[in-house]
Amino acid sequence: MEYQNFMIKAEQLPELHDALYENISNWLKSEVGVDLGDSRKTLVSGRLAKVLTTFKISNIQDLMDIVKDGSNEKLTQVVIDTLTTHETYFFRESEHLDYVTQLVLPKAKPGFKMWSAASSTGEEAFTLSLLCANYFSSLNHWSILGTDISSGVIDHANRGIFSNTRLKLVPPDLLKKFFKKGINQQEGYSLIIKTLKERVDFKVDNLMKPKTEGPFDVIFCRNVLIYFDNPTKQKVVSNLIARLKPGGILISGRCEPIRQFAHDVKVINHSILKRIE
Repeated sequence: MEYQNFMIKAEQLPELHDALYENISNWLKSEVGVDLGDSRKTLVSGRLAKVLTTFKISNIQDLMDIVKDGSNEKLTQVVIDTLTTHETYFFRESEHLDYVTQLVLPKAKPGFKMWSAASSTGEEAFTLSLLCANYFSSLNHWSILGTDISSGVIDHANRGIFSNTRLKLVPPDLLKKFFKKGINQQEGYSLIIKTLKERVDFKVDNLMKPKTEGPFDVIFCRNVLIYFDNPTKQKVVSNLIARLKPGGILISGRCEPIRQFAHDVKVINHSILKRIE
C-alpha cells in the first residue's frame, strides 16, 4: 500500500486538530494495523473531505463518531478504503517471482495453492496465476487467493481489467496468451481471459484477524508490513506462518525484513522464509 495524494486546496480542508488526528490514527491501527505516523494530518484531512461530501456529514469529528459507534458498516469500510491505498503493477519485485518459478514450482504437485495476502487491485495475484498457468499442464492443478482489507480494491480486482501501463513487465508471450486488449472506449486497458480469471478468488480479509484458513504452499505479503509497528508485524507474520503448509514459503517485500518476527522457520533470505517441516 502507498498513500495517495488528493489535489485539494489547504483552505478547503476540513478541520483536523491534533487530538482528532491521533484518535483516527489509533482507530485505524486497531482496526487494520496500519500506522499513519505523525506527519500525514493534511493528507488525511484531504482524503476525508471527500467522504464528508459523499455522505453529507458536516465534519470529521461527526464522521468518526458514526464510525466508532458501529451503526454504519458501509461508511466504516469507506473510511478504511480512503485511508489505505493500493498502487501496484504486474511482475513487481521479479526476484521473488524468479524464486517461485525456479525453486518452488518444479516441486509443486496438483492442488498447489498460493495466497496474495495484500493483493490490492489484483496485479500480484494475477501475476502468480500467470506463473502457474505457464507451468502446470492443467488449470485445475492450482488455485490463487487474493485478499485485501479494502472492499473497493477487491471489487476492482474481481473485474480483471487493467491499464496497459501496469502490464509493461508482463512477458510478451504471456500478454498475448492471457489478455485481451480493449478497443474503442476500453482502449488502453486489457482484460484477463475468463479461464484464467476463474482460477483466482478475491475476498476482503484483515491480516490482524484473518478468516482465511489455508493451508497454502506459498504466501505473498509484500509492501504492507512497512506500515505496521513491530508488535503488529509480529502478529501478522505469526498469522501467516500458521496458514502455511509444513515446508511452505512466506515472501515479504524486499524492504520488509521479517525473520525477527518469525518462529519455526528456515531463513532463505531477509524476505523469504520457509516453515519448518
